[in-house]
Amino acid sequence: MMYSYTDPNKLVCCLFPLLFAGLMFCMVQPAAAQFQLIEMNPARKIIFTQASADTLAGIFREARNPAGLRQSGLSEKSLIYIGSGVEAGSFRQIQQANRLIYGTFNAEGTQQLNEWYVSGKVNLSRGISEGVQFFGRAPVPTFNPYQWADTTGGNWTNNLVRLSGAVGSPLLNDRFTFGFSAEYDVKQGARQNVERPLFQYSRYRFTAGSVYKLSPRNEAAFHAFWGEGKQENEIGFFNQLNTFVLLKRGIGTFSQTSFNSASRTYSSFETGGGIQLVRTQERFLISAALSYEYLEEDAVTGISNPVQAGLWQQQNLAISNAIVFLQSHTRHELRFRGSVILGEGTDPILNGVNTEAWFTETNLQWSRLNTQNGQKIGLGIHFLRYTMNDRVSVSEQLHSRLALDGLLSASLIRDQLHLVYQPSFSVPLENDLLFKNANIVIDQIFAADQNFLEQSVISNQLSISYRFISGRSRVGLGFRVLNQTGFGSNNRMFSRHRTTGGFFLLVQS
Repeated sequence: MMYSYTDPNKLVCCLFPLLFAGLMFCMVQPAAAQFQLIEMNPARKIIFTQASADTLAGIFREARNPAGLRQSGLSEKSLIYIGSGVEAGSFRQIQQANRLIYGTFNAEGTQQLNEWYVSGKVNLSRGISEGVQFFGRAPVPTFNPYQWADTTGGNWTNNLVRLSGAVGSPLLNDRFTFGFSAEYDVKQGARQNVERPLFQYSRYRFTAGSVYKLSPRNEAAFHAFWGEGKQENEIGFFNQLNTFVLLKRGIGTFSQTSFNSASRTYSSFETGGGIQLVRTQERFLISAALSYEYLEEDAVTGISNPVQAGLWQQQNLAISNAIVFLQSHTRHELRFRGSVILGEGTDPILNGVNTEAWFTETNLQWSRLNTQNGQKIGLGIHFLRYTMNDRVSVSEQLHSRLALDGLLSASLIRDQLHLVYQPSFSVPLENDLLFKNANIVIDQIFAADQNFLEQSVISNQLSISYRFISGRSRVGLGFRVLNQTGFGSNNRMFSRHRTTGGFFLLVQS
C-alpha cells in the first residue's frame, strides 16, 4: 500500500554563490548564505540580481568566462567589504540553525598591467550556528543523498576561506582574447557542545576561456573548467543513551548505528564548459549561452578499513539569454535562464542505482535602469521542480514552486543615500512525499521537510547605505534586513517568521 504525505508547514532553498559578480551584486546579497546549512530552500532564494554597470563584461562573467575580464571597465579599482549580522526565527527546517551569527571580510581588485588585466579576491568568514538538528556534514551545493546525521544536535562553528584570481589578455590582433582563473575554498567547523565531531571541506577549480571577434559586431566565446573537492567529517564519541547515527542511502533507505566514533570522506570531481555568442549594435546587445557540468561525488566511511557509502553522479545542462536595449537615458534588460540537473546514485550494498533526482529551473527577469539618476526597477518570475526517487524503499519526494520577484533601487540626497528593496512571493504548486512504509528517516527528516515545503513564502529585503568621498576612496556604510514569512495551507492561517539583519562597510578606491 502506498501512502501520500502532505501536511502544511515547510519549505527549502539555498543561495549558490555567483562567480565574478558585479560590485552592486556584492552589496546586495546577504552574507549569511555562506553558512546556510541546507542545500535547496526556495524560501530564502533571492533570484533577482542586479547587472553591473559594465553590461558586456557582466554578460561574460555570468557565463563564467575569465576572458571577459578585459572588458570589465574596473581597471585599477578595488573594493573592501566588512559585514556582520544575525539570522533567527522559527521559519526553518530541521537541519537549519535556529540562530546564526556571522561575520565576513571581502577584498577584491582589478589592475591593468600594460595591456593585461589581473583580478584577485579573498573572502574570510566565520559563523556560529545554534540549535542544529540531524546535521553531520559541511554545507555543499549538491543533491547527494548519501549523508549521515546524528541525533545529538547542538551548536556549530563554521570558518571559510575563499581565494580566487583571474588574468585576461589584451586584444590580440584585434580579434582574440583569452583568460584564466583559479579558485580555492577551504571550510572548517566543529560542534561546540557535548561531543565535538569536526568537518572540513576544500575545493579548487581552474577555468580557461577565450573570446573571438567574428566581426566588428559579433563575438564567440568558449570556456572549460576542471576541479576537485574533498570533505572529511567525524561522528564521535557519544556517551548519551539516546544518541544514534543515521546512515542515509536515499529517502527511506538507511541504516542505524550507535558506534562511538567514525569518519566519512566525500571526494568530488567536476568538469564542464560552455559556448556563448554575443552580438552588439549601437542600441542592442544580444547574448546566448549554453553550458554543461558534470559532478561525481564518492562517499567512503572509515579510515583504517574504508567502506563504500555511495557514489553520486550529477549532470547539469543550462542555457542563458540576455537582451539589452538602450534608449536615450534608459537601459532595458531581459534575461532568461533555464537549467536541468539529472542525478543518479549507486548504492554500495546493492551495487546498483537506487536513487534518481530531477531538478528543473527557469528564471525570467526584466529590468529598467535610468542611467542619469541610477534608479532601477525590475520584475522576475521563477519556476522550479524537484523530484527524488528511491527504488529500494519505494519512496518519492516531489516539489514544484512558482516565485515572483521585484526590485526597486534608487539614489537620494545628491546620490549619497542608496536604497534597494527586493520583495518576493513564492507558492508551492506540488508537494508530496510518497512512501510504502514509514520509518524513522521519513518521520523525522523527510516528512518534516515536506511540512516546511508546503508553505507559501513572503520575503522582503531592504538595503540602505550612505556613501561619501574620503580622500581618493568612496566609502559606504549601511545595513540590510531580510524578513521571511511562511504561511500554512489548507486554511491553516498560522505563520512563521525568520529575520536576517546586519551591518556592512564598503571602501572602493
